[in-house]
Amino acid sequence: MKLYRRPSVSHKNIFSKETLFQVARDLRRQGVQVGLTHGAFDLFHISHLCLLQESARMCDYFIVGIDSDENVAKYKSYKRPINGEKERMEIISEVKGVDAVFLNDTGFSASEYRKLYVDLGVDLITIGRGFNFVDEVKEEAIEIGASLISIDTPQYPSTSAIVESIIKKYRDVPAD
Repeated sequence: MKLYRRPSVSHKNIFSKETLFQVARDLRRQGVQVGLTHGAFDLFHISHLCLLQESARMCDYFIVGIDSDENVAKYKSYKRPINGEKERMEIISEVKGVDAVFLNDTGFSASEYRKLYVDLGVDLITIGRGFNFVDEVKEEAIEIGASLISIDTPQYPSTSAIVESIIKKYRDVPAD
């Protein structure tokens, strides 16, 4: 029996940061309101979807930065992410309302994030429930004249809670 393999799909809305800097600048010149959120988006779940959909409704052009595998490992755990950066970017690129996706390998300093926000020319930065760097992002948003909006996503289990639940449930179950 032959297995059918779907041909690889080229996601037209996955960009390099440098390309997005140019796109966003051009859009801003045209008066388009540019919004941004960024994060791991590992083990995509309903709270992620709600954050992205609500964020997209708040701006004309919505950009999502997917944190690099290296960065996720630094702020989550050396065991994370579960899904690689390319897979996470492809998943997010398919969400209705997401206009652009890029790999966010920005360092963790305030100056690096300020530069990212300025280079993208964002008007709006959104964050979801449980975002760990609220104060830092708020300060940077204010400095560049962008709005920071915290989206009150439904309180569903986080990726970390989902992982713990799977481990607990299957800890003593023999592998198939």
